[in-house]
Amino acid sequence: MTDSPTTPTGRRPLPLAGVTALAQAEYERVRPKLDETVVKIRAELAAGASDFEAVADVWLSLHVQQEKSETLLLAAIAIVQVAKVPHPQPLTDPDSQP
Repeated sequence: MTDSPTTPTGRRPLPLAGVTALAQAEYERVRPKLDETVVKIRAELAAGASDFEAVADVWLSLHVQQEKSETLLLAAIAIVQVAKVPHPQPLTDPDSQP
């Protein structure tokens, strides 16, 4: 997502082809790390961690990574994956549930 203005059709301009090619190449490299993290978080949730405890765990893990560009790419991949789901479920706080 960029802050660039939209075109007359309402769609933002696409990234340059070189940036898209780089994202695709890097995707192949970091996808296993994302898959590994998802498996870990699913296990935490299944063991009773709250949504926000899981978010905090991922956030802290990403925050301490040395490769910030990799961190951003992992986040970008995850956001696009969620965006492809028709109705993702909002996070819940078990203390606020009726």
